[in-house]
Amino acid sequence: MKLEFIVQRPIGQVFPFLANAEQFVRVHPAIYRYEHMSDQTYRFYETLQLGFIPLHLRYTATISTNTDQNEVHMRANLLGIVTIDILFALSPKESATFVQETITFKTFLPVPFFVKTIFSNVHRQLFKNIEADGKG
Repeated sequence: MKLEFIVQRPIGQVFPFLANAEQFVRVHPAIYRYEHMSDQTYRFYETLQLGFIPLHLRYTATISTNTDQNEVHMRANLLGIVTIDILFALSPKESATFVQETITFKTFLPVPFFVKTIFSNVHRQLFKNIEADGKG
C-alpha cells in the first residue's frame, strides 16, 4: 500500500515528528500514549473508531531512521499475528515536504479493505496535524 502527502513545512520540521516517539504521539490522531521500552522500541496505545465501535490497541513498535536518505522506518507487531512495516520517505518540494509512505502487512490473515481506508484517513489527519503544529 502506498500513500502520498504534501506537508507545507520543510523536511527539517517534518522529520522529527516521525522520528521521535514523543513528537509522533503529540500529533497522531489515534495514538494517545507511549512507553519507551528500549533503545528504539516503544509500546503504543491507540484507539481507532470502526464506525461506532472504538477499537483499543496496545502494541510494540520500533522506530529507526536514515537521516542521509530522509527516511523513517516503523515496524509494529500486533499480538504476534500481524507485522506492519511503514517506510516514510521524505523529499523537498519547493518550501514543502513530499512524503511517500509505503505500508506492508505481514500476516497469514487477509487484510480487509477497510484497514487500508483507516490507514489512509488516520495518516491524512496525522500530516495535517504535523503541518498545523506550532502555527497560529
